[in-house]
Amino acid sequence: MKALKISLALIVIATIAFFVIRSIVPIDNAIEPQASKNSFVDTIVNGINSIKLKPDSSFCKDYYDVLAYSIDDFHKSGRLGKSTLDNDQWKENLSKQLYAAYAAKFIDQAFYIFNSSNWAINDLNFIRSEYKKLQNSPMLERDSPIDKRFYEIEAIFNKYDEITNFISSCNIFTYTETALDSQFPLENVRVKIFNAISHRNNHLGNNYLNKCTRLHDGLFEINQVLFNAHCAYLDKKINYWSGTYRDYASQRLYNDNVWRFLNVEIDSLDNTIYNVSGFSDRHDSLKHKWETEGTYAYDFFNSNHK
Repeated sequence: MKALKISLALIVIATIAFFVIRSIVPIDNAIEPQASKNSFVDTIVNGINSIKLKPDSSFCKDYYDVLAYSIDDFHKSGRLGKSTLDNDQWKENLSKQLYAAYAAKFIDQAFYIFNSSNWAINDLNFIRSEYKKLQNSPMLERDSPIDKRFYEIEAIFNKYDEITNFISSCNIFTYTETALDSQFPLENVRVKIFNAISHRNNHLGNNYLNKCTRLHDGLFEINQVLFNAHCAYLDKKINYWSGTYRDYASQRLYNDNVWRFLNVEIDSLDNTIYNVSGFSDRHDSLKHKWETEGTYAYDFFNSNHK
């Protein structure tokens, strides 16, 4: 009887030692989950092993959520172990194993997207949300290989946001002043064009971002976008000052105070700044519109002074 008690005690001690060792092993180097005599544990272990075999080309968040829910459900029902201690230890161990397997697979899936040329917005939104959740998990070992990969993802998104915000700022750039002495802010335009060229020449500052065709297309289109904004400004200004010749006593006064200012500004539209196709057509259209206004003014003053 005494020998039996000693044997049981040794088994308990060995079991506790096993789980203690398992719990302190870093998750990135964790021991592979082994089969047990518990069918509920085996179900989770098989699921964890299945995550590792999931393709990198498709996210498996739903599968992970089902396994995480199953671990919690089996634990609440006391199905993971014969004792409370055993049940709790299996929950902790399986949760860590699941986290490690899913985090590693998620990273592979995220970089599958980053290595492609088509960065779908929905994929990016998911990666951004999911990596933050995994990065903030208490099961993540800080400064581990997985942790370092999360920081790499964070750096990619920081640079991605910088470039997309820059492109967006160019796309919405407008200038609405209509005063005759106002001038389109060409210095700001030059800076934006220079920055767009710098991003492209610098391969977008990141090897993965450099593969994203949408960012390259957005940067390439900035010259045209800013040229369109300049033309829209001139067109609005022409519309604003159209018909104002009626407010002047003579054509000379009108020409000296209105017409020549806008005419000079239209002529100063310079394609060496924008380097875009279709420049001549847009410039000639604005020029013709304002010269037609000059014709209306000429007819007005000559018809009133016959």
